[in-house]
Amino acid sequence: MKKKAILIALSMIVLILSACSFGTQKEATKKEVPNIAVTIQVTKNEGKEKLETKKVKAKKGTTLYKMLQDNFKIEDDKGMITSINQVSQDEKAGLYWFIEINGKFATKGAKETKPKNGDKVSFDLHEAN
Repeated sequence: MKKKAILIALSMIVLILSACSFGTQKEATKKEVPNIAVTIQVTKNEGKEKLETKKVKAKKGTTLYKMLQDNFKIEDDKGMITSINQVSQDEKAGLYWFIEINGKFATKGAKETKPKNGDKVSFDLHEAN
């Protein structure tokens, strides 16, 4: 009888330990996507008037559009940003939102741009020359 009790107890311990190690293994195999930090500045008149600056965090590979959408109040027309925090472009006056990344004009729109960690992004509302 003692041998059966010991055998049952050992079986339970082995079962519990194997169940615990399975959960840990499963968690270790999940791919963790690293976070990035990007500074987004909203300005007018080629940076002369600063409206807002935020340091935002997002998962690596997140588009600039999604970062903006998650941290500012935006409006768009077919993917083109038309308003940020209730400051709107004015087509009649020729005022549009322009994007700069690390001081260089973006070659793609916000939906196609995926900033890297440490990037400084500027959305500036100014006259199209």
